[in-house]
Amino acid sequence: MTNVQGRLGAYFQQRDQGFAGEGNYTANNERRYGVSADIPIGDAGGAVTAKATRVDNLDTSESTTTAQVDVRQTFGALEAGLGIGYLNTTAQGAKTDVGAELAYNISEGTKARVFGQTTIAADDPGLKDTILGVGGSAKINEKLTADGEVSYALDAQQVAARLGIDYAHSDRTNFYGAYETGFRTNTGTGSSSGAKVFDPTVGKVTVGGKTRFTDSLSVFGEEHLVHEGFGITGLTHSYGVNYTPNDNWSLSTAVEVGNVKDVVTGDDLRRIAASGSVGFSIDDSKIGAALEYRSDTNAMGQDARTWLAKANATYKVDPNWRLSAKIAAFISDKNGQLQNGNFIDGDIGAAYRPIDNDRLNALFKYRFYADLPSDTVANAANGAYKQRSHILSADVAFDVAPQITLGAKYGLKLGQRTVDAASNDFYSSTAHLGVLRADFHVVKNWDALLEGRILHHQESQQTKYGALVGVYRHIGDNFKIGGGYNFSTFSDDLTNTDANASGWFINAIAKF
Repeated sequence: MTNVQGRLGAYFQQRDQGFAGEGNYTANNERRYGVSADIPIGDAGGAVTAKATRVDNLDTSESTTTAQVDVRQTFGALEAGLGIGYLNTTAQGAKTDVGAELAYNISEGTKARVFGQTTIAADDPGLKDTILGVGGSAKINEKLTADGEVSYALDAQQVAARLGIDYAHSDRTNFYGAYETGFRTNTGTGSSSGAKVFDPTVGKVTVGGKTRFTDSLSVFGEEHLVHEGFGITGLTHSYGVNYTPNDNWSLSTAVEVGNVKDVVTGDDLRRIAASGSVGFSIDDSKIGAALEYRSDTNAMGQDARTWLAKANATYKVDPNWRLSAKIAAFISDKNGQLQNGNFIDGDIGAAYRPIDNDRLNALFKYRFYADLPSDTVANAANGAYKQRSHILSADVAFDVAPQITLGAKYGLKLGQRTVDAASNDFYSSTAHLGVLRADFHVVKNWDALLEGRILHHQESQQTKYGALVGVYRHIGDNFKIGGGYNFSTFSDDLTNTDANASGWFINAIAKF
């Protein structure tokens, strides 16, 4: 396997109404998912980072989509960054921001920076803003380092600030603390994150420490306090242990306890959470598993107990074949006004790439998907329903020429679904998906993509056709990022066959 430089990530979350964590309350049933990438460029510490997220409110059918790409490069003592961010909400439409940052390394551990961002396009004039700021970090002595920044939004006329310190007690132990009000991400494109960028009435205090007892054992502890105005809306305590006895095994555990405030009702919620994970690797096999438990109890004694289990495994059968499997299960047990909601997503797949013919790539996969949201989720008119699905798919690609790759995909869903989230009457839902695609290597580091799609619903005898186009930029030998437009009303994800997938997209692809 080729060594892939950088980091890739993806996540999926299904949150029931009333889910609460430190500084975080979920007032509606919602689904969150996203991807991210951090790829180094050049030999001077430069990097390209990209991320895209989507949040769907299952009660109102509202959604928020964000995308962000940043490029950083170092020129001697100078560091420069450019970024672009995109935000699209159902309520206010779309906006696009551009930002820049320039930093100067004064001495070892001491840096000063300036940054700014402005809105270049917005459907709603109220979303436009220009933000300017300064920041820096300083190594006060051999043990103490401080960093901070202050920024100002010209249109909103609001200030955001952050101040943090890190104290190296020894070469094995350090303590840290920070206070922030308003939040900004790197390269000045923070307003595209969809979060509250500037709100001086909201703040967060974090203090903690970590120590490494041996090369294989370390522990940490953190305290989090969140306030809104002069009132405390969250206070939690987190503790954990990481243990790596040898190169094959890794184990970790953590616990979190505290109180969070329901910002909708004003009630306090008592939270207890625990998690553990284990990983094992040897030769051509890797196995990992994690288990999380959370209990939230409100002032009326109504409680919500939630279990989250994850596992994954990979195995190299021979130089031509690789097997992989993963599963994630979210199961909740609630009473009172808090409702149950369960989710299971697992798959097993086989990848084929013959070493004597690197022009051929094939992937075969079986997936089981069960999404059973709580009974309080809005009905199907708001896009929420229950489903249980078995999905089979085959994806093949072949390089017909150095500049052209042709591919085909077939997917079959044998499933059941309900008309809305409150119903338990399931009916059959069978769908067939076909995709033909062509990838063109246009010029150095640039690719173009063209897809034709067909989706057939067997029970209703409805057939839909569509197309997709995209452009990608290669970064290194194993990663590319790009975007395009989906002219289809459906996606190639058979867990969601609703007609709501058309529009612009951003995508990141890694190959091995």
